[in-house]
Amino acid sequence: MKRIGVIGCGPWGLAIARILANNGNKVMVWSHDQKIADNANATHKMPRFEDVDLPLTLELTTDLEICIKSSDALVFGVASPFIDIA
Repeated sequence: MKRIGVIGCGPWGLAIARILANNGNKVMVWSHDQKIADNANATHKMPRFEDVDLPLTLELTTDLEICIKSSDALVFGVASPFIDIA
């Protein structure tokens, strides 16, 4: 099982993260919003995508350093208008 970090938890980042997690990887997704991360980790749902379950091997964090340092590979999934946040 690889540990993969995904930078960004919008539609693009989550789509990539779900595919990676469903293919047997442990995935950590970086979010800029603590409320979103806490809610997703507790419910395995995202507010804007409530009909989609998040895999149990997918975790959100707001700590970019932990996301990067604990990953074997990184995927950048941030929409171009939000690159300055990342």
